[in-house]
This record gives sequence, C-alpha cells and structure tokens, in this order.
Amino acid sequence: MSYELIGFLITVIFGSFLHFAFELSGYYTPVAIIAAVNESTWEHLKLGFLPILLWGIYEYFKLGFKNKNFVIAKATNMIAFCILVPVIFYSYVYILGKNFLILDISDFVISVAVSQYLGYKIIKIKKDLKLDVLGYSLIIILMFLFIIFTFLPPQFVLFKDPITNSYGIIK
Repeated sequence: MSYELIGFLITVIFGSFLHFAFELSGYYTPVAIIAAVNESTWEHLKLGFLPILLWGIYEYFKLGFKNKNFVIAKATNMIAFCILVPVIFYSYVYILGKNFLILDISDFVISVAVSQYLGYKIIKIKKDLKLDVLGYSLIIILMFLFIIFTFLPPQFVLFKDPITNSYGIIK
C-alpha cells in the first residue's frame, strides 16, 4: 500500500505540473503529447495518465513483475481515472450549474485516490486473472487516443475548451 500512496502523491504533484507544462514550454508541440493543451475535460485526463503510467513503470521494475495481476491493475487504475474525472466533473456542474476551481481540483485528487485504490485492490487478488495482454492493450490504446485526440479532437463536449469554445491545441 505504501507504493500506492507514493503513487498518489506523485500523480497529484506531477499531474498538477502537467496542467501548465504546455504553456511553460512556450507551446512547444512535442510537449502537447503529454500535457494539457487547453481546458477541455479530455485534456485534463492527461494530468493523471502520464504520472500513473510512469509510476507504474517504476513499480513494475521494482515489484510488479512478481505480481501476476500488476499490468491489468495499472490499466484499471488509468481507465478508472479517465472515467471518474468526467463523471464527477459533469455531475457536479450539472447540479451546481457551473464549475468551481476548488471542486475541479478536488475532482482530480479524488479520482487519483479512487483509481489508485482500485489498482491496489486488483494487485491484492491472489488468483492470476491472466489479463496481461488486455492490460497492455488498454494502456497502448489510451496512449494512442491521447496523442491522436490532442491533434485531431472530435467535435464533442468532452474535447471542447469551455474558455475558448475551441477544440485541440490553442496558442
């Protein structure tokens, strides 16, 4: 569990930095692959994905290869985060009628915590779920979706920047 708590802290801290990394880079296009390029809900999912992925890689070499369910646990961690952020955000905005920064930050932190916990629970399953291929596949699919939709976002509310009313990279 200590690794999951460290992963939680790293994800929150590094993810918070990724919110501003594209702008801080002078809008350097390669940074767009890993950092939020606008204020859309979709772009905010990157804030958790990369830190979870990088911490998961570290964990894998530190202890993961010993655990039969590690890869599917990390994939579940990532997918849960990507589901929780928009569900919490759109739910509270629907109820309150607008978004609030403190609730946006809370959404991020809660989503990281819950997704880390779900991953931890899967790691603790003693039975080999034999889902490594599925786990790797889901992680790779998510990586490609983040790259593709950064540069070619669908014209859907999840991808719309509510400040500029635009989609994709802004400068």
